[in-house]
Amino acid sequence: MVLAFALLHGFAWGVRGPLMGSIRADYFGRRAFGVIMGIANIFAMVGMIIGPLLVGVVVDRTDSYEGAFLLLAALGAAASSFFLLA
Repeated sequence: MVLAFALLHGFAWGVRGPLMGSIRADYFGRRAFGVIMGIANIFAMVGMIIGPLLVGVVVDRTDSYEGAFLLLAALGAAASSFFLLA
């Protein structure tokens, strides 16, 4: 079961990089591709910095990871809705 998960997870993340790049290139065009990738990566990096800090604060205050997982799931759902609206 772990091997099947690892293969599926690896495939999904391996496909994600080229797919996101090609979607952005098709949607915004070649001229703005570098700017769009830079802006998107800034938001991703900010999330990678704030995420662990936010989880740490929630876990310290509640002594549980449940609230942190729910918060991150809600933020992910909100971000997905913006993607669908674009």
